[in-house]
Amino acid sequence: MKELIRKHFDHGAQKYVGHALIQKIIALELLQKAVTHKTRGFSLKVPEILFNRCLDLGCGPGINYPELKQYAGSITGIDLSPLMIAEAKNLKISGTESLVADMENLNLPHKYDFIYSSLAMQWCSVERVLERINMLKTADGTCTIAISLPTEGTLPELREAFAAVGISDRTVKFASAEKTAETAHRAFGKNIYTERLIFTDRHYDIKSYLGAIRDIGANTTSQPNTLSKSQYKELMIYLQKHLTAQGYLSHTYPVIFIYGTI
Repeated sequence: MKELIRKHFDHGAQKYVGHALIQKIIALELLQKAVTHKTRGFSLKVPEILFNRCLDLGCGPGINYPELKQYAGSITGIDLSPLMIAEAKNLKISGTESLVADMENLNLPHKYDFIYSSLAMQWCSVERVLERINMLKTADGTCTIAISLPTEGTLPELREAFAAVGISDRTVKFASAEKTAETAHRAFGKNIYTERLIFTDRHYDIKSYLGAIRDIGANTTSQPNTLSKSQYKELMIYLQKHLTAQGYLSHTYPVIFIYGTI
């Protein structure tokens, strides 16, 4: 499964930034949650750099490096996809390093006071990654975490489209927000915050609608085979009908945010 995921994200590396619009919105809102949490204890001037070392798990092509760099002295980005990491390195942002690695099996020389991961951990064993985070955090109880994960019910519109034309559900099943919150509290304790939010993006043509999934590399499915020509044709007819009727097609992402100090 990991090899399939790597191939999909390698495929989407060069197109990711142009299509990951809702992913960017989610990532920035997650970052704002972390920054607000970190700065709420400052009664006087907030320091220019909030974090010494940031670890970005599932960094992709470094899409969030510019914003993370506003608050962190240095950033280490980790991704399973070599082509995503190549794109991140091409940014040449001072104070960043980008490494090909599996976040389930990280062995890094530093400890981090900010560990961030937006819409990336779902492709791994979440429990195992949280264990690694506990090993990589600073030991003085000052590490800020900020994690977002898709939850049960992601992409309902696409599932409905498959069902309407007799195609078996090909979307990935994610854990419920409640289960993910329980997993996070077991790993980090009861003082972290968990919050479920719903994000929806709209697309005004079918190419954009499908590209929002395919061209970021996230089209890993629970079914090994591609659609037949007849299935694809039926799906296109269904999507065009809905596009004509309502003027847009949408993807809905229920997401859980996990953030706080550990």
